[in-house]
Amino acid sequence: MLKYVYQTSNPLTLVAQTSGNGGNETMVTNLADPGETIIVAVAGIWGLKVVDMGRRYKLNVIQLTKNPGEIYTFEELEDQIIEHKAVALFVTQGESSGGVLQPLDGLGEICHKHNCLLAVDAVVSVGIVPLFVDRWKIDAVCGGSQKGIGAPAGMCLLSFSPRAHKKMLEKKHPPPYIFDMISLGNVWKCFETTHSYHYTYGTPMLAAVRQALVEICEEGLESVWERHKKCSDLFYQYEIEFGFGIGPSADKAIRVGFMAQNAKPEIVEHFVIALEDGIKYCRLNEN
Repeated sequence: MLKYVYQTSNPLTLVAQTSGNGGNETMVTNLADPGETIIVAVAGIWGLKVVDMGRRYKLNVIQLTKNPGEIYTFEELEDQIIEHKAVALFVTQGESSGGVLQPLDGLGEICHKHNCLLAVDAVVSVGIVPLFVDRWKIDAVCGGSQKGIGAPAGMCLLSFSPRAHKKMLEKKHPPPYIFDMISLGNVWKCFETTHSYHYTYGTPMLAAVRQALVEICEEGLESVWERHKKCSDLFYQYEIEFGFGIGPSADKAIRVGFMAQNAKPEIVEHFVIALEDGIKYCRLNEN
């Protein structure tokens, strides 16, 4: 089911007991050795966290920066890959703190042309917008259980291409034990060899993720994506401007997530009415 959601046939596809940040750190520590160069295309707070992770792991991190709301062109990313001879490019598909949806189709081919891996943070975007891991030649991807998947927080959905797996096998410095995808992949029987234990999972959490994936599979990915798009379009029609936010959008936007089973028009309308009533109440109390 997870392979279907990611549109991939990668053998190394599994669920890890960690957060979205843990998923990003898993990609960072499994795809590069200390001293090697990675590029992080920062579009908000989540990219900044990847920069921090890479530097703590003693990687040579090239931080690219955009103004909030701007996307990266493939040309500028390719120029950076060529200039710095990076072993991996880290990109956030859906940057919730900056309101950015970064295009990905074609970027994997560019990375592979220069012997660079493409790692994608899809914590916010998986199960909400189209994401084709194999077709777009994405080498590593992490997704959160609590966003578009619709399960409780605490699990991370990971997939690695054969190219990424090869890099793991060639690494000189192993990743931290808890993030070791070779060991965890053996537990999940991703390879010919197996390993019976890596760490103890919260089985109720695994059951919740499984049920959430079942519901996505039953509805169908295209229907799920279309449902989320309709809710997004409906919410935009209200043209609400308000404070709050996170990272670059702090005090500039209100972050509202209509995700998974909450992505329904009636919920959008209910929220807008409640927000309007709340604002009116606050203004009355100010007077």
